[in-house]
Amino acid sequence: MSKTCEPYVLLMDTNAPWVRSLFSALPGVLGRQQQLRAWRVYSLSYWLRSPRARTRSASDIVMPNVVERTAVLPGWRAGQWLSTRILASILGRTIERFGVPDAIVYTLPQYAGLAERFCSYRQVYYAYDPYEFYSGWCGTRVKALEIRMLKACRAAFAVSRQLVDDLQKLSQTPVHYSPNAVSQAFIEALRKAAGPVPADLAHIKGKIVGCIGQIQPDAYDWI
Repeated sequence: MSKTCEPYVLLMDTNAPWVRSLFSALPGVLGRQQQLRAWRVYSLSYWLRSPRARTRSASDIVMPNVVERTAVLPGWRAGQWLSTRILASILGRTIERFGVPDAIVYTLPQYAGLAERFCSYRQVYYAYDPYEFYSGWCGTRVKALEIRMLKACRAAFAVSRQLVDDLQKLSQTPVHYSPNAVSQAFIEALRKAAGPVPADLAHIKGKIVGCIGQIQPDAYDWI
């Protein structure tokens, strides 16, 4: 039997740094001492070939009121069923230990099977990208997973109006527009972390133009 605990939200997952920053602002937004319990989830193959995944990066932002753990799974292609079963066990133990969360938030369509196992709880799908159009992802499979995810959740949020329209066509579950944002703590941490120009850029004269985000060949315009 689960015990009474302080209010908290359970988040799957926080690999993407903008997701960590966005949800770190949640306690302040809600105006109470709500905690965020979050999981970073890696496939076994990525975990083995990526030293950064196995160590906490110095650039990671420390988030107040956030408890973050790491889970390593077989993967989402050949190991979909086993990965879902492992995560179901993890979530079940978390709820047993800390009580029923105010909400469970999923950030990727691959968690559809997990959401179906916990559909008696208050669940939310947060789509921070048009996953159907990701390079190397099967769009048909992603859409099928999102249909299942939306059916298992009480609401969904998307970062663009175009994406809201796309998801709303798949389900009767309400989809809300929630544009990208970061917490004030994230901005302050970046200011404090400012240092000298990196050695590999020091020789460049004049202005340096950077890109916040990704530059890739995907042609889907969702802004």
